[in-house]
Amino acid sequence: MPSHFWLEIANTLTRWHRCTANTVVEAFRDIDELGVQTITIDRASMLLAVDLVARHRLTAYDAVYLALAEAADADVLTLDGELAAAAGVRSVLDGLPRPRRLHEELAGYETSNTWANHGRYLAELRREAAQAPAVSRTMSSTHTGSPNATAGSIASR
Repeated sequence: MPSHFWLEIANTLTRWHRCTANTVVEAFRDIDELGVQTITIDRASMLLAVDLVARHRLTAYDAVYLALAEAADADVLTLDGELAAAAGVRSVLDGLPRPRRLHEELAGYETSNTWANHGRYLAELRREAAQAPAVSRTMSSTHTGSPNATAGSIASR
């Protein structure tokens, strides 16, 4: 997955489903348990994504998923009709009927935030972040214009 995957999950849960931070952390934890790995998008993948945007009228966000799938010779699992059409035979659901639009009732806002329930998980994420090169230190003290020194490198796993 591209490193912005986590932002998309957070955005969807908070903006569309009105979930609390607590619920978002629980979702992150559940997704982490599936073994999802994210990578930083390099310039070659970004250029491929730009080409896919132009050819298929995808959003840049969706195009990056397809660009990574093409680079890794992998399939794309999506319910997004435009992305699935652009993916063609790479679409896991290719040829299967897709709902025109997923619909769920919006959930109400939760009123409590129980960060304490996630102490061990958050501590593990902090340890991982401490072991990864810090972007602010990398960019302020050693930045040489390298495309590899990106904000997404922290989220890479």
